[in-house]
Amino acid sequence: LVAAGGDPIVQLWDRRTRKGIATFEDLHTEAVTQVRLPPGRPDRLVTASVDGLVCLLDLAGNLDEEEVMEGVCSVGTSVGRIGFYGDNWDRLWCQTHTEELSLWRWEASEPVAMFKQTRDVATAAAGGAMQVDYLVRCEWSQAQHRLFLVAGSQDGTAGVFPIVEAPEGNAAALGGICGIMGGGHIDTVRQVHWRADQGWSRLMSAGEDARVCTWSINPAPPPQQTADTSPLVMGRSTEDNRSQRRMSPY
Repeated sequence: LVAAGGDPIVQLWDRRTRKGIATFEDLHTEAVTQVRLPPGRPDRLVTASVDGLVCLLDLAGNLDEEEVMEGVCSVGTSVGRIGFYGDNWDRLWCQTHTEELSLWRWEASEPVAMFKQTRDVATAAAGGAMQVDYLVRCEWSQAQHRLFLVAGSQDGTAGVFPIVEAPEGNAAALGGICGIMGGGHIDTVRQVHWRADQGWSRLMSAGEDARVCTWSINPAPPPQQTADTSPLVMGRSTEDNRSQRRMSPY
């Protein structure tokens, strides 16, 4: 299955036949910004839009527009990015164009936490180490069984903040900053990616300065450690010339 969003439609194609199988025109009222298939759940599709809604679609049965809608998360403002997290990928993080973060149980369309004025919360959590001007995205670490928020400043510095959920899963808090990526970028960081193929010990970042940087994470804190004490340290990778080149503009 291939899914894509438009203004404001959602379209589906069969990858094997390269033919369209469905077009949904009334799910959203404004531009669709994200479409995501949950890991291990090819029968579900989650869409996000400028209209402030995140919609859950059931693709297992009839692909009639009136029947596919299974749930709606009302975020309340324009949604820029979404992603799945959790050991069973049963949670959803949602980042808005107003730089706010919320967490959801996507199958039940229930909120876990709403981080209002997320930039101010992250700046306070940084403890003076950096000023947070924007959110980059969230990343789930399978090795640490934890969701992290990456946020940045205008000078190219980016910080990593652990998100700690309550044991019962009905609340969450932003932990103190546990890693700073500094000296690699000189402009806004736009994307990060945790490399599972490197044992979750490498984080890659890309910025408006046309640089792609690789960062080492040493050591990896065990899951039982709290956000305030996790010794997550970011440093530019220098293990070989290839990593050094990634730190340079191209």
